[in-house]
Formats: sequence, structure tokens, C-alpha cells
Amino acid sequence: MKTGVKPPQNDHDDGPTKTSHLLSMKGFGHTGGTDRRRSERIPLSIPLDILSLDPFFVFRGRCRTVNVSCHGCRFISHRPFPHNARIRLITLPSFCINAAHVVLCIPVMPAPQVDTWHVGVELVAPGNFWGVKSPPLDWIRTA
Repeated sequence: MKTGVKPPQNDHDDGPTKTSHLLSMKGFGHTGGTDRRRSERIPLSIPLDILSLDPFFVFRGRCRTVNVSCHGCRFISHRPFPHNARIRLITLPSFCINAAHVVLCIPVMPAPQVDTWHVGVELVAPGNFWGVKSPPLDWIRTA
């Protein structure tokens, strides 16, 4: 019977599951196996001024990153962002500016209590936009 799911490779590999596939697709972090990210994420809290560049989504406010990479970041917002919304990020206090688009927006709490979202964005111009003094090696190779 062909199901499209590979059998376990060893005693520690239960093979892919719908849950692990969904978690990795939604950006919740590493779920085992090969990490397909283009650059390593690092936990870093940086204040950002965010301005929507999308005429159908009005937002201007201050948020804070949870983690960053050479290609984007995840930040916390008190309102949801639409998928593919274009935004401008300004790091504080260094005032570096970069454009990005939203690739992920998930509530932090279950539906009745939602007042905070994790928003994942991809930078238009990848690189050490965050000013990390000793960035991971893959940031240097991919920038």
C-alpha cells in the first residue's frame, strides 16, 4: 500500500506525521530531521518600528522580535497581519531600514483569549540587518 509516507529509518525515527509536517510548515521551529531553513535563527529581542506599505492593511506601531535570521524574523504583535502584507521594519535604536513581507501569522493563545500574534516576515534584502556582532556562519555565506 503506497501512502506517500516513508517508513521509519531507525529506532528513533517514527517517520513524518501530519503534525510534524504542519509544525515545520508553520515555522514553529525544528521538528527533527534536516532543517530546511536558509539561515540559522537566533533568539534576539530587538525593538522595531513597523509601518505597513500595503494599501489594504493599515498599521504603524512598535513591536519586538522573538528571533532573527539572515532572511527575516519573528516578532510579537497585538494584532494579526495578513499573509503577504508588505511592511517596512526600522530597528531601534540603530534606525536601520528594510522592507519585508509577512509569511506567517499565528495566535499565541487559543481563540477566545487571542490578543497576541507571532508574525514571521521575510526580508527583501537579506543580511545582518539586525547588527549581530558574531552572526552564524551561514549568515555570511547567504548574505
